[in-house]
Order: sequence, then structure tokens, then C-alpha cells
Amino acid sequence: MLTPMKTLFSICVICTLIPFAALAAPDKPTPHVGSYMRFVQNDTDNFSLELAVRTFIPQDNKHSRVTLISAIHIGSKEYYTKLQHILDSQKLLFFEGVGNHHKSRKKLSSLKTLKTNKKEEDGNASPVLREEENEEKDLYTFIATASGLHTQTKCIKYDREHFKNADMSMSQMREILHSERKLGGKRAREATEALALLKEFETALSGSGGLSMFFVRGMLYTMKDNPALRTLFLFNLATADDEQRPPAFLSGMTRLWHLILHDRNKVAMTFLKKELDSESPAQEIGIFYGAAHMRGMEEILVHEMNYKLVETKWLTAYQLHPKRSGLNDIQCEIFNTHAKKQREKQMPSPSTKKHSPIPQKKVIP
Repeated sequence: MLTPMKTLFSICVICTLIPFAALAAPDKPTPHVGSYMRFVQNDTDNFSLELAVRTFIPQDNKHSRVTLISAIHIGSKEYYTKLQHILDSQKLLFFEGVGNHHKSRKKLSSLKTLKTNKKEEDGNASPVLREEENEEKDLYTFIATASGLHTQTKCIKYDREHFKNADMSMSQMREILHSERKLGGKRAREATEALALLKEFETALSGSGGLSMFFVRGMLYTMKDNPALRTLFLFNLATADDEQRPPAFLSGMTRLWHLILHDRNKVAMTFLKKELDSESPAQEIGIFYGAAHMRGMEEILVHEMNYKLVETKWLTAYQLHPKRSGLNDIQCEIFNTHAKKQREKQMPSPSTKKHSPIPQKKVIP
């Protein structure tokens, strides 16, 4: 059973591990590639979180263009409108989705063409309303509502014909860990711990958890009417350490981390390679995944598949105004000092320097 603290811990891990944090440090040192998240100081009281969209072409120009489109699960409506335009412009789009949110959104889109948001004659809520009521309970909706933003699953339309899910399902992830439990020894212990953590994450993501989730909702909703707290929360998410990984002694967490990031990357890239090897591959292929995954995917494209970067675009996910939000002078100074320290950590990939120079802004990864 999840306690309030364990549930909150799971939420913190989910917020940093899946939608926001950058890729975990690999087992062996590899050449640095550009970050797909950066925190930009536009003015004294104007900061923004930006997500990268990078396009690659093969060195021999014989294959398709591939665009890595990084995502974040909560952002402004304007951000998702621009993102939708990019997604729709691809000839084929591979997207992440361990859950059924994309299927749910497709179903809702179809239902809305046949039903209205009124109650049916028998007095029961329409299927559309029932679906939307269930969606209101998930964790990302709570976080988005509390922070004054919107969720990716509600803003992005997944009913396009060229959208193709290229990810593991939760059941497949569980099957992998169950198979590792049969190996015995250290790997079995790690898999057992990872399974327990995965169950906690699923519970937290769904918004269930009984009394524990009730307290967590209360914690999140304290931000709703507190602009200062909301700004600090979103700032911490935007400036997460992009080289962080679980401590070595948390072997179960490390295994789950590797499963969520590296193993799912391999699945997505397998879909891409299969398409490129087909008789008539799409000429413009997009991969729409969380920003955490993109650095690993770029390494595979550049170092294994002989692709090169030709274009980088940055989309603003949301903006922050610490002074306007009510932070006092001391808090604003800490905010600005942290931003200045992080600015020097921005390290674009070599190809980014050549083809897409960074604007003259104060930039934090």
C-alpha cells in the first residue's frame, strides 16, 4: 500500500524521470550530443523552457529525413498548437505511448463526431463525458491544472492516419522484468525491485491510491492559487540536472530507469530502421518522444546510422515570471543566481554549432 510520502516520491520520480529529465548517463562515456531541453532567460523577469526539434539527413542522401521531436507532458496551449503543426507535417510519425492515452484520445475524437456533451435521455452521462471524467483523474491532469498549464494527451490529436505507436506497453515492460526474475542472482533482485517500483509508478500516474493520493492532490493544488509556489515548482522541473541517474545502491531504480529510457529507445529505433529498410520508406519521418529519450536516439542516428544534423528549432513550452509571481528579492536572486550557474552547462552538439547556432540569450539546459 502506498503511503503519502511514497506516493509523493513516486510522483517526483515520474516528473523527473519520464517527461522532464534528460537521458541518464550511459554505462560507458560517449561523445556529447546537444541537450533537447534548455531554460532561457529572455529578460530580467522573463524565463522560458524550450524543447528542441532536430532534423537529420543521411550522409549519403540516399535515405529519408528524420526529425526528432522532443516532448513534455505539460505545457502551454500555444506550445502544443505549434507542436501539432510539426507533427502533422511529417509523412510518418512514430510516437511514444506506454499507456492507452492515444487510443483514448482517438476514441474521444470519434465519439465527439457522433455525440454531444449533453446527458442522454436516460439521464446517464454520454460516453464522451464518461471518458473525460476518467481522464481528469490522471496525475498529469492534476499537475497541469495546479500549474495553470495543459496536458499533452488532451492537446495533441492522435487520430492522424500517419501516426504510429512505436513503444512498449506496460504489460511488455512487466514481462521483461518477470523474465529477468527467473535468471536468479543480482539481476533477479534488481528486476523484483523494479517491478515493485513500476507498480507504484502506474498507481501514481493513474491518479489512484486512495487516501495517499488525496493528500498528494492537496499538495499539488496548493500551487493553484499560489503563483510563487507554482513558479518555483515549474522552475525546478525545467532546470533538472540533465546528467542525473539513480544512485548505484538503488539497483531496482537503476534497472527501471534503464528500461524506461534505453530499452524503449531501442524499440523506437527498431521501428525506424524497419521503415528505412522497406521498399518504399516515407521520405519524412518524425519520432515524437519525451525529451529524456532524444540524446540517446541522436547518438544512434549519428554514430550508428550515419546521419548528420541539418536543422534545430526551439519551441517554448512555458514561460515563468518570478518577480511578477510574487517571489521576494532574496528568492529572485537565488532564482537568477541558479540560472547563471546553469547557463555555462549548455553544450550543443558539434553539428548544432555548425548548422544552428544558439541565439544570443542566457541559456540553461
